[in-house]
Amino acid sequence: MKALSQRQGRLRVLVCGPKASGKSTFSRYLLNHVLSPTPETEGGYVNTDGVAFLDLDPGQPEFAPMGQVYLARLHNPFFGPPFTHPSLDDSHSGEIVRAHHIGATSPKEDPDHYALAVMDLMDQYRSLLEKHPQCPLIINYPGWIFGQGLEVATWLVRSLGLSDVVYMSEKGPSEVVDPLGLAAREASVPMTILPSQPTDFVSRSSAQLRAMQIQSYFHMSQPADLSTSLWSDEPISRTRPLTVDYSGARQGILGIMVMGSQINPDLLQETLEGSIVGVVAVESPRALMGGMVPPEASDNENYEAGSELDVEMDSENLVAGGFDHSMADSVVRTREELPYLFIGSGSCTPLDPKASYCLGLALVRSIDTSSHKLELSTSIPPSHIQSSIEKGHSLVLVRGQLDNPNWAISEEYYAARAAERRYQLSISGSKKTGDSSEQARDSDSSKHHRTLALLRERVRRASNVPWMTVVEDNSRHQREAAARREKSLWKLRKKAYPGSESEADY
Repeated sequence: MKALSQRQGRLRVLVCGPKASGKSTFSRYLLNHVLSPTPETEGGYVNTDGVAFLDLDPGQPEFAPMGQVYLARLHNPFFGPPFTHPSLDDSHSGEIVRAHHIGATSPKEDPDHYALAVMDLMDQYRSLLEKHPQCPLIINYPGWIFGQGLEVATWLVRSLGLSDVVYMSEKGPSEVVDPLGLAAREASVPMTILPSQPTDFVSRSSAQLRAMQIQSYFHMSQPADLSTSLWSDEPISRTRPLTVDYSGARQGILGIMVMGSQINPDLLQETLEGSIVGVVAVESPRALMGGMVPPEASDNENYEAGSELDVEMDSENLVAGGFDHSMADSVVRTREELPYLFIGSGSCTPLDPKASYCLGLALVRSIDTSSHKLELSTSIPPSHIQSSIEKGHSLVLVRGQLDNPNWAISEEYYAARAAERRYQLSISGSKKTGDSSEQARDSDSSKHHRTLALLRERVRRASNVPWMTVVEDNSRHQREAAARREKSLWKLRKKAYPGSESEADY
């Protein structure tokens, strides 16, 4: 660690290795070590350009929710697990230079799109060096180190001009270490092999950690007058959504893409509703890589300048007009008038990372087909969305293969149960210490009964929502009976058990 940090502004290190070997922890520790002030006895070097952090792990990213790869520039050390800093939006300690939505927790779902995103992020780092020439680079590579993952890793070693490669496993395997070492020797890059750092004290699975991070992402805010983040305990269902017109003169999005496979347009509403989508800004028609955009449209300077763009953005509504017609020609309207943007054959071709970037994630709460409106919950700052629209960038919602937001479905139920328990505890506490008259006690009792009835009604309403079944009897027999009743349903149902603190039971 000390040897790497002594390279100062010349540091360009790739940290890779098998899954659960300690790559992310090592990268975070190295990041904090480089950002910490160096004692004068070691040369007196002070980092004023920050540290570039290239996170290529879409499954467990450090400073973004799942499904993204990004380049960040950081100014201060970060402590705590990733769910304590799931976003750098409006943060005083760093910023995301550029991000791309992969739409999956593993690069193997679309290696070609992943490689293009990595190439664009490296171009962004080279541009960053023009302004901050002493900005070191730390690359966190995912545990996808076999097959095509190894090919991408060796390509990175040969082409990125690295100063070091760190491999986090002394146990090999040789079919990974040998090609990686050969690529390092060809590029004259020293390769260091360190022992894995697994832990036996794992309290959460990878899926649970992803759910914790994305829940933290949707509940976090960064007030301008505070240096630390705040989290709201209000369920998503009780927050005011962002309303977007998906059709008509006030249309706020260019289209909706579904990555991974082609779906029938008639199923787009069911596919989209209740899902997590990436909000991607399209800088140019060249982002459509399916070959459906004519060359003259790709060089349309009026589009680049955002001519005749009608923008209206506040905390409740998003409206953007003046879309480029060459891109709109690729949109297929469903029977609900949803703009289905499909480019490709068999599966949808993703947007070109060189002409698009990700603003963040959003939860599609509902689709009102009568008024042609989408209701979205998102923690993307309105100023970021408005800035993209004012630059003439169109917005596309990308539905990938991310985990279902089961936490969002059951939030209101758990909040209602917790409110009922807290009130019952407060009543029992007041009864023990109360010494009021009998008339006052009767009045208080009547008031308590009314309040408790309202709280129980809230629990009842929260338990009667789509895609969730509350099993009051937590016995094995009742769970099996509920599973048999739901066997014919194609949608995943979340089971919430009273008194359970875990959300891992499906």
